[in-house]
Amino acid sequence: MIELCAMSAGSMVLTPQIGREFVGWEPMTGDDSALGVVPFSICPHLAPDGAPGNSLAAAEKWAGGIQHPSYAIDDQDGHQRD
Repeated sequence: MIELCAMSAGSMVLTPQIGREFVGWEPMTGDDSALGVVPFSICPHLAPDGAPGNSLAAAEKWAGGIQHPSYAIDDQDGHQRD
């Protein structure tokens, strides 16, 4: 099976967990869980320090709270797992 995941909110909802940093509402579940269609989580919009987006330091902090494999993805790339 090949799993494809692009980036940003539409793709993050397919993961098992999005991370508290990206929760901008009070979910009914009370946590940061998502649909779990793919077995990994993503931190979108990875950007060089000082550029708009998520810094590497912020992505590393986010990954520390994720209980699944996690990937930081910049705006030019996607992720493919087979």
